[in-house]
Amino acid sequence: MGAEPAGWPAVGLYEGRPRPYHDGARSSICKAPIECAVWLGESGLEADEQADRVHHGGPDRALCHYPAEHLGFWRERLPESADVFVPGMLGENLSTHGLAEADVAVGDVFRLGDAVLQITQPRQPCWKVNRRCGVDDLSRRMVAARRTGWLYRVLEPGWVAPGAVLHRADVAAGAPSLTALWDITLDADATAELLRDAAAAPALAAAWQLRLTSRADWLARKRR
Repeated sequence: MGAEPAGWPAVGLYEGRPRPYHDGARSSICKAPIECAVWLGESGLEADEQADRVHHGGPDRALCHYPAEHLGFWRERLPESADVFVPGMLGENLSTHGLAEADVAVGDVFRLGDAVLQITQPRQPCWKVNRRCGVDDLSRRMVAARRTGWLYRVLEPGWVAPGAVLHRADVAAGAPSLTALWDITLDADATAELLRDAAAAPALAAAWQLRLTSRADWLARKRR
């Protein structure tokens, strides 16, 4: 395996505010490129807001990262919708090349500009990406392909700017990669022990800890 690159330049940074989206719902999935330095705080980029605070946003979901190379993957598999798969289209705040779900783990720490970030969970895509891209089952396809992107918490707020380089500052030893975490979560044969081990990753978001431990508890009750 070759040495890790010094960093991953941002293809783009994106932010948006809630606006009418579909059937009376509001959403911030339609984001615009950031063209100047912006403050990244514990709740995310200063001009980025979420309409649905139950399922989006919050300290464990402050910033959404989607690998730019995944867009080519979708263009090849969904040629009738190829034109829509451009950076920023899927509601991400950060896009890079060269870093994918198999390359990162829950708890990995990165520096972006002056800010320090930590991966908390894979992104769980919802119906809004389907509507945005005109592909009825895109959210399901993203999970099946393990190409969902991921979310960060902000450990140290700071200024970030277009063209900032993402640097890995610390590796979470022993934590599952995001691909492995999806594999465990979706494995119908996963054991309670395996689910609990995955849930024990110290940096894992509380919602994912509950998701995994609840299933582990259910499996343990079935064995009685």
